[in-house]
Amino acid sequence: MEWRIVIVDDLQSDADALSRALRERLGGEDALQIKYYASAEAMLAEFAPGAYRLAFLDVRMDGMSGVELAQKLRAADRELMIVFLTTSPEYIFDVVGFHPFDYLLKPCAPDKLDHVLSEARRMLAAVEPELAMRVNRAEVRVPYRELVAVAARDHEIEVRTVSGQTLATTARLTDELRALADDPRFLACYRGVLLNMDHIVSFGKSTITMLGGAEYPMRVRERKELMERYSQHQISGTRRRMG
Repeated sequence: MEWRIVIVDDLQSDADALSRALRERLGGEDALQIKYYASAEAMLAEFAPGAYRLAFLDVRMDGMSGVELAQKLRAADRELMIVFLTTSPEYIFDVVGFHPFDYLLKPCAPDKLDHVLSEARRMLAAVEPELAMRVNRAEVRVPYRELVAVAARDHEIEVRTVSGQTLATTARLTDELRALADDPRFLACYRGVLLNMDHIVSFGKSTITMLGGAEYPMRVRERKELMERYSQHQISGTRRRMG
């Protein structure tokens, strides 16, 4: 398995310790590349989408913070797995809304780092389910993680993606939508509407705002239950990442 890793930390001693720990664990892999930057600005100046698979970012740095850097990296590369590094548990609350891959307290505990790498290995090897649909006579496949919303409108199904695309098909997609509804990431908030909870921005009185600004209706009588399910999704995701 190929590992392309970047560490961004303004304390080189911390970065060196993490790099040594990574090499001890991954040195026997087919390919291992670890790049170090002392600042977010230096990393951004050379960054290209797809250059790295896993990024370790210090939350608190001089200049641009790790959270600000992560937002820019995620906008350019949705596949990059981002792990935040922090010296204090209280800083974790600064990044909860960002949905990182994981968090690590410095100095990194060996078992926690092992857990992160185990999960990263699983993600890199996993086959992400896809929504298959025909658009303008061509088959299009969209990984579930790239879906923002799927909504039935009149006689067609409209799909929004994280890249900002809007795709539409007149096919029924009965089996495909049933499989999508069974995925724990998706919230059935209204008849014919499925939203990816990883990309929810906010709840209004009768609508839910998604990544990209699109709003979708929700069942007002079930607003409390829908918000509770979203909260549980957030909490369970945080627990998985915290190990």
